[in-house]
Amino acid sequence: FDGLLQAGQFYMYGSGFRFDYGMFKIDVPNCDSMKIVAMTTPEMGFLDANGQPKPAIVRNKLENLSGDFYIDYPNNKSGFADYKEYPKLVSNKDSYVYYDSTQVYNGIYERDKFYFKVDPFTLDSIEGYSKDNVHFKGILVSGGIIPDLKETLVVRQSDWSLGFEYKTPAAGLPIYGGKATFKNNIDLSNKGLRGDGNIKYLTTTFSDAYVTLFPDEMEGHSKTM
Repeated sequence: FDGLLQAGQFYMYGSGFRFDYGMFKIDVPNCDSMKIVAMTTPEMGFLDANGQPKPAIVRNKLENLSGDFYIDYPNNKSGFADYKEYPKLVSNKDSYVYYDSTQVYNGIYERDKFYFKVDPFTLDSIEGYSKDNVHFKGILVSGGIIPDLKETLVVRQSDWSLGFEYKTPAAGLPIYGGKATFKNNIDLSNKGLRGDGNIKYLTTTFSDAYVTLFPDEMEGHSKTM
């Protein structure tokens, strides 16, 4: 079948889905995108009319996903036993997260140059997922803003997007193909690729700089220069 497969708090849109009764799984060969809904806690402020925590939509999707969705253990089709790891989703190739939405600086981070490549992964016990359970290892490719960076995407509570916080090595990271060096904290979310630290460019040093790193320029402010 083609269309939407809802698996717990995961919504997979695609084509060529196939139910394998013997293995009690659904083949997911071509998932265009997967939307994630994560459970919240009372202190996060996402409450329904009765004051109870409600799920929140994660603001980025996984795209070009392929794998298998296991409903339950193959010999437990009646659900008589309780296998905690089911249902589970196993991806078998790289998938991608993009930041080219028009809500992120009018789509300035073009998907052919700026993306996070997600390694194959396994998500188990997916029926009731909190934001702390959502994490995807992979590599950020930024089109030369910074070197390709191995990191882990998590749900950022500031805007419920997928991103990460990274602290540079003591020597810093080259930015824009080595034109300058950045030291301290780098932050990725739907608020953009941001830096909070020091920047050295030629004979100039920007200290306590807070900047947004765009593909061809950076914008922000610095306490001293």
